Amino acid sequence: MRNIKKRFNIVVVVFFTIFTVLNGISPKAAVNNKAAKRDIHIAISCVLTAEQEVKTSDFNTSTALKQYNNAVKSVKKIKKYGKKYHAVYKSLNKRLNNVKLRIEEKIQKDKENSGPVAVLETTNISKSGSVVSKVDFKKDLYIKADDVTLNNVEVEGTIFIDPGKNGTVVLNNVSAGDIKILSGGENGIHLNGTSAGTLEICTDQEATEGSATLRITADVNTSIGHTTVTSNAIIDSTGRIGTIEVNEGANRVPPVVTLIGTFTDTVIVNTSATIATDNGDNAQTTQVACLKIAANQNDVVNVSGKIDEIQITGFSDLTIGDGAVIGAISASVPITVKVAQTAVISQIVDGLTDGFYYDSTIDFIIPSAPSDNNYNPPPASQAVSAVALNKASDNLIVGDTDTLTATVSPAAATNKNVSWSSSDTSIVNVDAAGKITAVGAGTAKITCTTADGGKTACCSITVNDPVPVTSVSLDKTFDALVCTANFKETDTLKATISPSNATDQKVLWSSSNPNIISVDNNGKVTAVSGGNAKITCTTEDGVKTASCIVTATKSGGVINVSKGTTYNLEENLDMGNLIRQKLIWEVVSYPNFVSVTQDGKITAGNVEGATQINCYYEDDTRSPKTPIFIYLIQVTD
Repeated sequence: MRNIKKRFNIVVVVFFTIFTVLNGISPKAAVNNKAAKRDIHIAISCVLTAEQEVKTSDFNTSTALKQYNNAVKSVKKIKKYGKKYHAVYKSLNKRLNNVKLRIEEKIQKDKENSGPVAVLETTNISKSGSVVSKVDFKKDLYIKADDVTLNNVEVEGTIFIDPGKNGTVVLNNVSAGDIKILSGGENGIHLNGTSAGTLEICTDQEATEGSATLRITADVNTSIGHTTVTSNAIIDSTGRIGTIEVNEGANRVPPVVTLIGTFTDTVIVNTSATIATDNGDNAQTTQVACLKIAANQNDVVNVSGKIDEIQITGFSDLTIGDGAVIGAISASVPITVKVAQTAVISQIVDGLTDGFYYDSTIDFIIPSAPSDNNYNPPPASQAVSAVALNKASDNLIVGDTDTLTATVSPAAATNKNVSWSSSDTSIVNVDAAGKITAVGAGTAKITCTTADGGKTACCSITVNDPVPVTSVSLDKTFDALVCTANFKETDTLKATISPSNATDQKVLWSSSNPNIISVDNNGKVTAVSGGNAKITCTTEDGVKTASCIVTATKSGGVINVSKGTTYNLEENLDMGNLIRQKLIWEVVSYPNFVSVTQDGKITAGNVEGATQINCYYEDDTRSPKTPIFIYLIQVTD
């Protein structure tokens, strides 16, 4: 490392000398000012570093920008030394402009090939006809213009839609925390493949009584957690827009809400209002599964169109209009219901008399709910009291993901919808499902907030940069195993990754000849047949390796020799797959029967008997050594 720094400093000094001469500055004059010399050296070094950083086509723009900014600051310091160094200053700036152009080109290229651009501040769209695509808005987005289209946009905050009374806004594949519609026309607001935690329709537009001018369409791929309506609206939906609540608006004018399409979640009316389903071309396909009347006393609710079920839990007056088709109606409180003569109610339950007349001049009264055992009143709305996460803290490496799970209490809470946010999206992101993604090193807080009551729970996320592997080593570089017809010895090699805190501790194992020595995924080696094989351990990134030569001992068999005769084992040695190295020989038992020289020559004694002779590699430094051949020498008469 010292040599590298030394060479780099030499390059800077040489560059400085050549640079000053080429620019008409005497090297001697250039160095007279020590401060100028120091700052020019630093500036040249920074410029060279920045140029080096952008040489390759796949350089990192973040790193390059840091190097560029450092160089800009260093070069600016030269300017204070006046005209004497103006040529140096000018030339370095020219080189920096080239670096800047490279970075800008790379950023543009990355932008074309990458995902959405992140916008960190609250944003206003105020130009009519605007089309915004592939942008990730980290805060709120205000749309204050007509004919605006969003394509593949994510808004972590709220989208405020206010295009004017006759305005149109189209959201294609848009994800938002919440959507709030403040105005719009009959061609209205189009939600295509859009998802949001809540949708609020709260225009303050003046509308003719009994009409709804704002139209919201939601296609089959749209998913909204919960919808609130406080003003006139036509809602045309084939997607899922969640439970719809109709509440009193700021102007206290009873909202008129027309429903077209499919509404499988409950529509709850909490105030005086008119609820109608489409009676035109879509009348046969429009489905409203359940309308719940929870308005208070003195409120008046008017209902028309086709509705599968009406549940009455509030004390308001209810009018069922001409041509209404109601599948069933039930009540848990006393209430007066006015039914038009042409209305049809298929089933009347929970205390309504079966014999009332369909006559617009006659009211009928639903008495208190009966106390028979078959009566099951609708469950009361339960507010959220708390929310908890499955973990309070988490540790991730950049690039890792995890999913947080929220538990809303009580279990029977009516609205369990939650939203997610990150305190620092440059460290960790979180999506609408609680999935977190580590982006950069640091600590950030993920907050889960309930739609009902704003209850919160947090998880502290610590993100670390990955620690690279610098080396891998094995506990042995040479190993020997016994291999006979009935015994296959095994051993396990142990790998050590450096540094010990490296992120990726995984290694891969391989054998140069699995037919001699096999190795499994855990480094366990097995002698398969006599010979040598090289076992290699490779880090998962494929960069670092370590190896061990493993020998499988081969039985030399039984050698019969006569008394007083000689036999050369080494000359008759079948090395097979073994590596041929210098060998040493040793009599293991009963040396009075046989002697052996270090070139493998045995001499039988004058006594009958048997002795064992082992053959080793000379450079086997282990204790005890492992033989590569084992012979049984039989001395006969």
